[in-house]
Amino acid sequence: MCKKVIIRQLKRKTLYVFYIFSFLLCYILAIHFASQDEFYDFDIKDGSMSDLMKRREEATPKGIGVLCDWFVEKAGNATLWDTNGKEYIDFAAGIAVLNVGHRHPRIIEAVKKQLDRFTHTAYQVTPYESYIALAEKINELAPISGKKKTCFFTTGGEATENAIKVAKAKTKRYGIIAFGGSFHGR
Repeated sequence: MCKKVIIRQLKRKTLYVFYIFSFLLCYILAIHFASQDEFYDFDIKDGSMSDLMKRREEATPKGIGVLCDWFVEKAGNATLWDTNGKEYIDFAAGIAVLNVGHRHPRIIEAVKKQLDRFTHTAYQVTPYESYIALAEKINELAPISGKKKTCFFTTGGEATENAIKVAKAKTKRYGIIAFGGSFHGR
């Protein structure tokens, strides 16, 4: 194998190890700094795994890959409990999107505050001030010289699609290059 290819593969593996390490570090810090009493204040229902499994098989398609053969009932910080009350450490974190853990008090407070105002308007239809304020803050912090602009999306696929739209609008060029078999996010 070519030396450059081996070096590239080692760099890629090192990056994956770094991501995993960073992810685990976030959870360790979340566990350390959060008071468990703030999170675990509700009871687990008595659930039947076999009943839920049957319902899942009837209601959802087989094409959706499901890793666990148990169902989560509640979560707090980096801990999950299944419907039978068994406790698990959550290393997946909603596929690495819960970097402050489940049900962090500051997140719950912010969500409640927002829900008292409005749920969702779709910024592209009805804009709102907090979207602009967050974009301004990110623009201020981004280590890029010159004028900056920020937009927000919920998935990698949506971000990729909109990056293409923005690039086409800016450059007035409409051709794109796509790579078969590549992954751009869910």
